[in-house]
Amino acid sequence: PFEPFRTRDGIQSCHYGRSLDLAQACIGRTARLVDRAGRVLHIQSQRFVSLADRHLACMRYEVTMEAGAGNVQLNSFVDGDVINRDSGARHLDILGVHALARHGSSLGVAGIDACTISSRIPIAVALASAAFAESADSHSGHDPAGSEPCAASRRLLKPSMHRRHHAAGHQFRAYLRAGDRLVLEKYAVYSTGRDVRAACAEPKPAPWEMSPTPLSPSGLSPLLCAACRSAEAAARVGYDLLFAAHCREWATRWSRCDVRIWGPDRDQFGIR
Repeated sequence: PFEPFRTRDGIQSCHYGRSLDLAQACIGRTARLVDRAGRVLHIQSQRFVSLADRHLACMRYEVTMEAGAGNVQLNSFVDGDVINRDSGARHLDILGVHALARHGSSLGVAGIDACTISSRIPIAVALASAAFAESADSHSGHDPAGSEPCAASRRLLKPSMHRRHHAAGHQFRAYLRAGDRLVLEKYAVYSTGRDVRAACAEPKPAPWEMSPTPLSPSGLSPLLCAACRSAEAAARVGYDLLFAAHCREWATRWSRCDVRIWGPDRDQFGIR
């Protein structure tokens, strides 16, 4: 059974759940937090690694203010400071950390240029993040008929660039009242030098042939530039359509799978 706990900031977690949907290959999490002022936040998240695009991973993170009011800030980062917890070994050599500005855009784009320490294989990770705040019906505008909330009840949030050691990303902040929610959608694209060579059917270069990848004027490698474009394109498509494409691919695979038992029909029905 779940037992409530408190953080050092006095925030109590009164619920936590985690689920794996095997049919759709996605992970879901839920939590409910209560702070000292009695404000209650309900948090839901869903993430998947796309079967329709093996380089793409997506996540949706929703925060709903169930009671009280206050500022809520969500941070969306790509972190290159990854180590093996068992051995403490570091696997990546970070070559560059970037948080990109898109003037007048509600989309935040960040990325990391890196390479593996031993084999020096280049790796690029790009992250596109977008967020919006949605007001509850109780204080949002309504049309003259009074039946439907106006489009103004949902507003896109402007990303604020933020960088730290070996990590870069964006922050999104909104003031939420009871019933309001803040939704963050993240689109991550992973590319490696091996992907490029496999697509071109090129032989693996010898170690002495490997040289630092030339950078673009913005300081990004061509591999990261391409990953950033792919991440932005995924964000334009949107989370729902990408998840639907992912589910269709899994439905096709599951349709080719079956478990058959030779014997009475009741045995076959028992595993359905």
